[in-house]
Amino acid sequence: MRSDIPPIAAQFLADRTYAIAGVLDGNGQIWAVPLFGPRGFLSVTDEARAVRIDASSASRARLDPSASGSMGLLGIDLDSRRRMKVKGILELRDGVPVLHARRVYSICHKYIQRRVVDEMVTRIEAPAVVASGEALTERQRQWIERADTFFIATHHPQTDADAQHRGGLPGFVRVLSNRSLLFPDYKGNDLFNSLGNITANSHAALLFLDFEGGSMLQVTGRAEVLWDRADFADFVPAGVERAVRFSVENVVETASAIPYAWTLLELSPFNPQ
Repeated sequence: MRSDIPPIAAQFLADRTYAIAGVLDGNGQIWAVPLFGPRGFLSVTDEARAVRIDASSASRARLDPSASGSMGLLGIDLDSRRRMKVKGILELRDGVPVLHARRVYSICHKYIQRRVVDEMVTRIEAPAVVASGEALTERQRQWIERADTFFIATHHPQTDADAQHRGGLPGFVRVLSNRSLLFPDYKGNDLFNSLGNITANSHAALLFLDFEGGSMLQVTGRAEVLWDRADFADFVPAGVERAVRFSVENVVETASAIPYAWTLLELSPFNPQ
């Protein structure tokens, strides 16, 4: 873990056309938001200690409420299953968000389903909220139950906002009710970023992307780490030591939110059965 961005990480970010951010809104609520732009929209500046986020206008609008606030940036390539994080403080510089790095590190490749952007499909990024509320609809429940991937955003008052990837076989997120979810914590690199943040601050946010259809589903609420296997054994594969129970408080479904279409190539070989 370091406070500067090494050249190999800078090149990785520069090659990205999408990323995920964990950001705080004006009310202190954490959100998980996608960022899109052409190659180079993430560029390292300030002697390798900041990331300029010259994203699409729709993506930039998602960051406006968090200007001059805490942010965690997850750079991820679903095709190569590589990912890294830059966490720090966000500011607007000449109208462009700039993330000042305080923690920079790579994380493991486990549980990432291999997907590639279909270059033959082009979409207009024109986000339109089609549903919002305090509970999941039946269609949204089915969406989550089919998902093999989601992203989680958390926040710790001392270590900044965070964005993380979560993956598993379809159905690994269990919908307990229209206001309650449960998902396993599969063994990764033992940094416990998300679990540590949740323990200190229960506010969390989930992001589900419709990789084929172009919509996104954002869910905010409170998360609780379940340490006693007896509390979740009926819902997760054998060997899972921890799970997270998520209480839904706000749901926002947005159509035409993603300018790309992904093709699933391979599920992760690490997914527990």
